[in-house]
Amino acid sequence: MPSLRQLHARCPRLLILDAASLVVQVGWLEIGRTPAWVALEEEAGSGLFRALDELGKRPRDADAFGFCEGPGSILGIRSAAVALTTWQALRERPSFAYRSLELLGATIAPPGATLIADARRQTWHALTLDASGHPGDLHRCATADLPERLVMPAKFRTWTALPDRPIMRLPYDVAQLWAHPAAAEADLWRQTDQPDAFLHEEPSYVTWTPGIHRAPDIPSP
Repeated sequence: MPSLRQLHARCPRLLILDAASLVVQVGWLEIGRTPAWVALEEEAGSGLFRALDELGKRPRDADAFGFCEGPGSILGIRSAAVALTTWQALRERPSFAYRSLELLGATIAPPGATLIADARRQTWHALTLDASGHPGDLHRCATADLPERLVMPAKFRTWTALPDRPIMRLPYDVAQLWAHPAAAEADLWRQTDQPDAFLHEEPSYVTWTPGIHRAPDIPSP
C-alpha cells in the first residue's frame, strides 16, 4: 500500500473526501501549494458538494481521488463513494481508500490502546496498538470482549451501548491528522476500482424459494 507521500508524487492534485463522522471533511492537496480543507457538520449528501464549493475546486481538475472507506457512518461513506464513482465515469482517474482507525493509530493514538468504532449489534470495529504503537489487524469484537484501554474518534455515531468504562475521545480532524509527520510515510492507502464502505466480510443472504400457497390440510371431524 502506498503512503501519502508516494501517492501525492504520482498524483499531484488529490481530492480527499471523508464523511465517516458527523463532520464532512473535504481536502485539496496540490504539490507546491498549502493543503486546503473545509469541514462542515451537516448531512453528507449535501455537505460534500457545499464543501467543494467553499474550496473553489472542481472534481474534474483532480488527478486522483482519496476517501475514507470506514469504519464510520455507512451512509456518509457511501455518499462519498457514489460521488467518486460518478466523477470517475465522467473522466477515468484512480481512487484510493484509507481507514479512519488506521489513520488515528498511525498518528495521535497512544500506544497500547484499542481504537473502536460502532459496528452495531453489540459489536465494535477494533484496532489494537502494541506497546510500541504498531497496529494489529482491524477486526470486529463483541462489547464483552473489548480490552480495558479504549479510544474512540470524536463525533462518530454510535448505536450500540457504550462499554461500561472510561473511553478516551480523540479529535477526528482529518486535516490535522494528514498533516501529522507520521501520516506522510505510513502505508495507509490502497487503490480501489469500486469505492464503497469497508466491510469485514461480504454480506450473505438467505435464498428464498417461492411456492404456490396451499390451504392447510384440516382433518375431517
